[in-house]
Amino acid sequence: MVEFYRHRVTEKASSAIEWNIFYQRKPNRPIHLLTEDQETYFKHIIDSQGEMRTIFMNVVRTCCFMDLARLWLAESNTAFWIRWNEYMNILRKPADRKTPHSFHFKLSDDEIAELRETCLHLSNFMTSTTHWAEEHRRTGYG
Repeated sequence: MVEFYRHRVTEKASSAIEWNIFYQRKPNRPIHLLTEDQETYFKHIIDSQGEMRTIFMNVVRTCCFMDLARLWLAESNTAFWIRWNEYMNILRKPADRKTPHSFHFKLSDDEIAELRETCLHLSNFMTSTTHWAEEHRRTGYG
């Protein structure tokens, strides 16, 4: 939902700038124009879209990894795989995807590839923790 609202705010800021330009050209209309500070602020919102999207995707990838790693270590396999399918169904073929999670909103192919990379890191984590558990079970530790 956060990303949906960021898109909406960006669209509104862009619209405000466009209307401001339109009414600047019609000085006889009784319309309040944006102040210089407001215009600067709206332009900053528009210009920082790329950086905000990058931050958003970093947060999404980190939260997915941390939540799935926590479930892998502390909960049942069922809870883990339910969450896995919720977060990562975007990696399936479009015809096989279920209702997407809200963070899947307008993911680009590059961002889907980043999620795939997160899955690989998680897979490595799962393999190493399973290996550790098997080793320590054989030695009687833990």
